[in-house]
Amino acid sequence: MTDNKICLSLHSLKSAFLFILFLPLLGMQNKGGGGWDPGDYIFAFLLITGIVLLYKLALRKSANIEYRAAVVNMLVTVFIIIWVNLAVGIIGSEGNAANLMLFAVTAIAIIGAVIVRFRTLLMFRVLIVTAAAHTLVTLIALFGGMGYPESGPVEIVAPNLVFISMWGLSAWLFYKSVKKQEAV
Repeated sequence: MTDNKICLSLHSLKSAFLFILFLPLLGMQNKGGGGWDPGDYIFAFLLITGIVLLYKLALRKSANIEYRAAVVNMLVTVFIIIWVNLAVGIIGSEGNAANLMLFAVTAIAIIGAVIVRFRTLLMFRVLIVTAAAHTLVTLIALFGGMGYPESGPVEIVAPNLVFISMWGLSAWLFYKSVKKQEAV
C-alpha cells in the first residue's frame, strides 16, 4: 500500500473541516436558534483555513508516512484543543482563565513548527517541548485549584492526559520518521 493511499489527502482534510463547520448550522436549524453568530463562523473558517494551510505547507517537506501522520496528528490536536476550549473549556468552563494557558501550549506547537520549518528532527523537539508545556499547565491547574468548582481533579487530568499523549504520539512519529530517513 503506498503512502498516498494511506495518507489523508488535502481534499479529505478540507471536506472534514467543512463538515465540522457545517454542524453548528444544522444544530441551529433543529433547535430554533441559539447557535453561532457570524463572528463564530468567521473565526472557525480562519482556524480551519490556517490548519489546512499548515498541513499543505508540511506536505511539501516529506512523503514519509510517519512524517505525514505526525503532522496530521499535531494539527488535529491543535484544532481540537482550540475548538473544545472555546466551546466549553477544558479546565473548568470556557471563561476560566486557566484555559488561556492551553492556547499558549498550542502556540508553542504552531509557532515552533513554523520557526523550524517543519524539519523532522526539530519537529520532534518542538513536540516534546509542547508535551512538557501541556504537562506543566495541567499540574498548575491541578495544584493551583484552577477549574473548580466545574472541574475536579479527574476532569482536569483526564482530558489533558489525552492531549499530552497526542503531542507525544506526534513526537514519536517524527522520531520514527528521522530514524527511517537515517536508515535510507
